[in-house]
Amino acid sequence: MDRILIVDDEPQVLDGIRRALGRYFTIDPVSCAHEALRRLAGGERYAAIVSDLAMSAMDGVTLLERARQIAPAIPRVMLSGHGDRSALMEAINRAGVIAFLQKPTPAAELQQVLLKAIGSAKAAAARHAVPLNPKQQWIASELADADHDAQFRLLLQPRIDAADGQMVATEALIRWLHPRRGLVPPAEFIPVAETTGLIDGITHWMLRETGRAWQMLKDGGIDLSISVNVSAASIGTYDLMGAISSTIAASGMPLDRLEVEITESHKLEQTESARDLLCALRGLGARTALDDFGTGHASLEMLRQLDVDMLKIDRSFVANVVHNPRHCEIVRSIVDLSRALHLEVVAEGVETLTQASLLHGLGVHQFQGFLFAPGLTVQQLLKQCLSTHGRFDALAWQCGEPVGGM
Repeated sequence: MDRILIVDDEPQVLDGIRRALGRYFTIDPVSCAHEALRRLAGGERYAAIVSDLAMSAMDGVTLLERARQIAPAIPRVMLSGHGDRSALMEAINRAGVIAFLQKPTPAAELQQVLLKAIGSAKAAAARHAVPLNPKQQWIASELADADHDAQFRLLLQPRIDAADGQMVATEALIRWLHPRRGLVPPAEFIPVAETTGLIDGITHWMLRETGRAWQMLKDGGIDLSISVNVSAASIGTYDLMGAISSTIAASGMPLDRLEVEITESHKLEQTESARDLLCALRGLGARTALDDFGTGHASLEMLRQLDVDMLKIDRSFVANVVHNPRHCEIVRSIVDLSRALHLEVVAEGVETLTQASLLHGLGVHQFQGFLFAPGLTVQQLLKQCLSTHGRFDALAWQCGEPVGGM
């Protein structure tokens, strides 16, 4: 039976939870936050921690932040008898809270939340059991201690309409500048972050910086949508919807300027959570996409289960689309499928005019790649937009003339 640590300074609440859920879990009720931390530091094993938000000795957010440092794998649930949820979300996400419930909470609802949290934690533990080689162990150790604001950089790569050359959106990219090793490629550290669970903190930083970047562009007279990649490994591990809402809203960025990409690079174990997340985002005006389409785990299965607006063709197909007939036919099939499903198609990694011309002929709607621009800082993107008026010469790939504007 899973063991749950319940921390609340109201004896009647502790007693009520113990009586209501004692048949399903082993309940350890604790009225003092310091006692809870002492137990965790002593190595006592719990399947989940439930904490009241407003406690006299130590508030629940502080408790769960410290609990996350001591025992990061234990899922955390927060109860609150008062307060505005939206005002709490930044702190709650910082504490890594997987669910937030308002008192009074029906026992059945708390039970379902705990079962879901424990299930997610066990799935994550199975992923984290994957052995790391020495280089990956070094990356995991350095990532865990990294100062995100000091070491991470946000870049924006434009996305171009294939029909008229207009810049229609940008994608937020992350770069890790290690203080001793220099630039660590995302292809090296993102998989390690997914495997170890560190991806959640990185996602939170990306969302916050995306909101800030959008505001800086808006102040500079440029109003573009920005897409953010959310790893399938993050789905169900913490309150992604809350993280998106709070961090984006803090900058004033409207959700209809946000695009959320689910990457296929990691097996999607929380399909229902992903479906709910994308549905909620689309309901608020955000657009959604499947990234790296064609290379991940069960591409068609993900497309069947997840309601998205766009497919992004992986750069591995684009790189060989001119010289490899099989890759060309795969791209053609993806475009035909997207047309039948009324989805937009974006080709990533476009580097040559020949690629752009062929992709345009196949019916690809948008391009992204070094042919147009690499990842740029906000200041560089503003300069780019001013020099080109946000538009490239579409005749360059439609008639074979050089691309201008760089």
